[in-house]
Amino acid sequence: MGNLQLYGNVLDYVPNVAQLPRNVIVSETNVDAGYMFSSIYNVGRDPFMLLDVTVSNGSGSTAIVSIDNRQYWILDGFIRTIGNIPANQFKIETTGATANSIDLTFFGTTMEYLKNLATGSKGGSLNLGDWFQN
Repeated sequence: MGNLQLYGNVLDYVPNVAQLPRNVIVSETNVDAGYMFSSIYNVGRDPFMLLDVTVSNGSGSTAIVSIDNRQYWILDGFIRTIGNIPANQFKIETTGATANSIDLTFFGTTMEYLKNLATGSKGGSLNLGDWFQN
């Protein structure tokens, strides 16, 4: 799953990004400027497509974050959700005087799901148990 060359641009084959399920949720707490996260090249979990980020800023000043080098600001004391942006890399550029006071939640969808959606594979089966049995 780590070799993205196998899939090309899978987003060309999927529906509206807002309609994709968020089946991966990763939370990080008490992080500060310089923190970087990659949804593709991470350690300990399968690669996924980053779609949404929620940032809670308690740093004492406006924080600036970047998602694939596009910058966004988050006012002090606010929670901001930046959504429906397919990405790989997230980085905290600047924060206020209070160190380690940014909390993050990343939402995304697995590369396996995107590959199955793009190729038309089922990728799994729906198990309804005994719902239809009499």
